[in-house]
Amino acid sequence: RIFPAYEKKEGKTLEDFTLLVQMLFYQLYLTYAHRLTSDDEIESFKDFFKEEFESEEHREILSYLSDEDRILYSEIEMKDNEIHETIITNPIHLMEEELHFYLNQFNAASDTEKLQLKFSSPVIKQWSILQNALTFPGSNVLLVGEESTGRYTLTRFISHMKQSKFIKLEPVSDVNVLDINERRAYLIATLGAPLRELIHNPKPLIIYFKYNKYSEHDFTFLSHLYEFGDPTV
Repeated sequence: RIFPAYEKKEGKTLEDFTLLVQMLFYQLYLTYAHRLTSDDEIESFKDFFKEEFESEEHREILSYLSDEDRILYSEIEMKDNEIHETIITNPIHLMEEELHFYLNQFNAASDTEKLQLKFSSPVIKQWSILQNALTFPGSNVLLVGEESTGRYTLTRFISHMKQSKFIKLEPVSDVNVLDINERRAYLIATLGAPLRELIHNPKPLIIYFKYNKYSEHDFTFLSHLYEFGDPTV
């Protein structure tokens, strides 16, 4: 699963090899961004690859791993039923301008919902990681964090930026407890029309819901809907 867009690719051209190197570095970047590796480990990795790679293009990518002024991110899209992944590097300030453009676009077009986001360097890095996960077909993403830390806002923003259909399922709570049949009726009513629309106008779909002690039924419902096309299975 590290290189899903590459595993079925044929050929051994320099371009293919460069893409593979970029994907490897991107995975290391994700690990580094989450502070799962130390600066010393990254430097050791750089030294190793500087000796192994003769191409200046490959060596240059190494500098992005710990460059605070640039962002390394992956974009995934479907073309002809195949997954295509592109590794992109951009200066942080240019990414901030681009993200502000999409945010202003969303807020100008929406009468019912306004998003507030401050695109600091850490937020841009979280954006890069989340958009990569959300745009991979069939992916499931668990966002862990305290209330009001931006999980919903960033997900909603990415769905707009990537032109995905977005559905938010309101959670069951202690003051709003429904039995299984009532909850199922709510889910069917909420998902029915959007899913029928997607049959005629296909586009990526993001379903957002909060997981709590009442959410197991929702999770099972959505899992069956995704795997079997029938939530009652």
